[in-house]
Amino acid sequence: MLQLEKLMAKPNDDDVMVMIEPDLPPGTKKHILVTHDECCFYANDGKKTFWGPKGHQRLLKKGTGLSLHVSDFITDVGGRLKFGDELACEIIKPGTNRDGWWKCEDLAKQVEFKAIPIFNKLYPDAVGVFAFDNAKSHGAFAKNALIAERMNMNPGGKSEFRDGVMPDGSIQKMHYEDGRPKGIKIVLEERGLWQEGLFRICAQCKEHQPTRDNCCAVRILSLQDDFKATKPVIQEIVERHGHKIIFYPKFHCELNFIERYWGAAKRWTRENCDYTFKGLERTVPEALDRIPLDQIRRFSRKSWRFISAYSHGLTGLTANYAVKKYKSHRRIPDSVVDDPDVLEKLHQQ
Repeated sequence: MLQLEKLMAKPNDDDVMVMIEPDLPPGTKKHILVTHDECCFYANDGKKTFWGPKGHQRLLKKGTGLSLHVSDFITDVGGRLKFGDELACEIIKPGTNRDGWWKCEDLAKQVEFKAIPIFNKLYPDAVGVFAFDNAKSHGAFAKNALIAERMNMNPGGKSEFRDGVMPDGSIQKMHYEDGRPKGIKIVLEERGLWQEGLFRICAQCKEHQPTRDNCCAVRILSLQDDFKATKPVIQEIVERHGHKIIFYPKFHCELNFIERYWGAAKRWTRENCDYTFKGLERTVPEALDRIPLDQIRRFSRKSWRFISAYSHGLTGLTANYAVKKYKSHRRIPDSVVDDPDVLEKLHQQ
């Protein structure tokens, strides 16, 4: 992240509404961080405090009520990712008898047909660094990806696979002319890698803890270059359009400044809610547009200070204190780790 930061514009220390452009080498494009996240807004999620007689208990509805699921992208350059009336944001009504549940396929469509086209219109000469949470669903592969574990040992099955690449560089068809998948055994035979007596998959590979490179047919095939090069579908889409992708570390939501954006949007929603789903449908889109750009940039700067603190080796409460104490620009000064006295004082806080 800190290497990419050198290619990004930065808010001015004195006025966050003024961006300092990066000093780029010739032929290098400016990079813009586009961070993504998903959030649910509930109809009965309102203020918990109120003015009333002493000892009076306010009656609230049981449960959180119906919800809206929001998937959105923001940047610290322009705020929400939108171009005119075009929004990258997707809002659905989650539920079995409603719009269903948000899946990786939905996010892939949002990235390819909304987020990237809008980014290209807004910043045609820049490279987008699309950042996603390290969720398991964000690492899902395309339905026709070359995944050895999805293949049967023998021909047949309902799965579909894209063409592979033989060791000599030629194309290898993964299906017969009648549409049946060839299966692992035939694929390995055509590559000259089949060994008699191989099981389809061994117990260690089932647990994703392989001990050898030739323990089973799945292991041998998965180590082929074209199979190893398979990437998650979101990564394939982003890189195919000439942009970059990163994933935040697990359990570190403080690095994703859109989390604070959600908090501000929920606060505005609670202050203006009427505890009805119709009211929620009206309030949420308005709340998402109510967060000003200067506030988003301050959220971004705080996340960058956490990144800087962790890169200095600070952790836990020490990192949290350093982020609050050193608010100049977006990073923790080198003196924090260069001066033992400063570091000791931080540990004592």
